[in-house]
Amino acid sequence: MGKACTFTPARVLAATAGSTADVSFSAQVDVHCAGILFSLPALLANGLLTHSTAFKPDTGYYSVESIFISLAFLVLLRVKTLAQSETIPCGELGRAIGLDRIPEVKTLRKRIERFCNRADVKQWSLALSKDWMDEYPDLAGILYIDGHVNLYYGEATRMPKRFASRLRLCMSGSTDYWINDNTGDSLSL
Repeated sequence: MGKACTFTPARVLAATAGSTADVSFSAQVDVHCAGILFSLPALLANGLLTHSTAFKPDTGYYSVESIFISLAFLVLLRVKTLAQSETIPCGELGRAIGLDRIPEVKTLRKRIERFCNRADVKQWSLALSKDWMDEYPDLAGILYIDGHVNLYYGEATRMPKRFASRLRLCMSGSTDYWINDNTGDSLSL
């Protein structure tokens, strides 16, 4: 079954019948990273799962909601790449989302690819942004645009030169532009 897999009947049922596991919480003591649960109401209030029906129907042990919450928790734990999620105890973080473990890296990559093929992620992002702008229409007219330089140290691709202010040098890289309203909430256009 794998490391930290304790919901064996649900995993066998998911493998044979394609059903998703039921989320169930139990009393736990001293769970690593469980404080991340304090962010769950804020994530849900900001609409993390409101438009998740665009990615359904989906089969497998992990539901669409479990994948979204797992990815959101990994971002809040400052995990920069999916491969870095292996450094977090998978069973303990899984207990925080109500399952036996979080999805492993291979599963997360497959599911993200499946989500991108099944639904238009830009439309999903646009729907979330519209919800946020409709919620606070008085903040919708003021936007802050901030550019962030990502340096590239590889040799596989020739990247254009960008000024890296922290190094005070022009180096190869790309620029990401972040768009926020005047309270700092991010928007995707």
